[in-house]
Amino acid sequence: DVLTMSAESREDPEELYPGDVYVTSSLLEAMTRVDRVINNTKLRNEDPNREKTPFDFLDLFRQMSPEVQREARAAEIVENTLQLVAEKVKAHHRSKRMIEDLPAISALISQQQLNTIAELSGCARSVSRVNC
Repeated sequence: DVLTMSAESREDPEELYPGDVYVTSSLLEAMTRVDRVINNTKLRNEDPNREKTPFDFLDLFRQMSPEVQREARAAEIVENTLQLVAEKVKAHHRSKRMIEDLPAISALISQQQLNTIAELSGCARSVSRVNC
């Protein structure tokens, strides 16, 4: 079983990090999802016909600076990407054999791909130390 073999005994990089093959599609999907939610929220908040609530007043206190918005977007993209990769690996391996628990994300995705996710999401640029 790919998920239980030791790293030393695995020759094929795809078997070593089964999630690497899903990083690009998951990253693109995560970016699309996050941007869609952000845009829908902006449209909803800017709708002049929407009835205002006391929560709208409270939202004024939570307005984020553009820099903080970029960091929040980047972190959300990273989180969504990792979740999607894990789901795709689980679905792929379920088709071969039922697997309930997957190992930690570090066993699913190589450090190189984690760095790619951080860079392309904007997370690596947002903070001096990656906390996403």
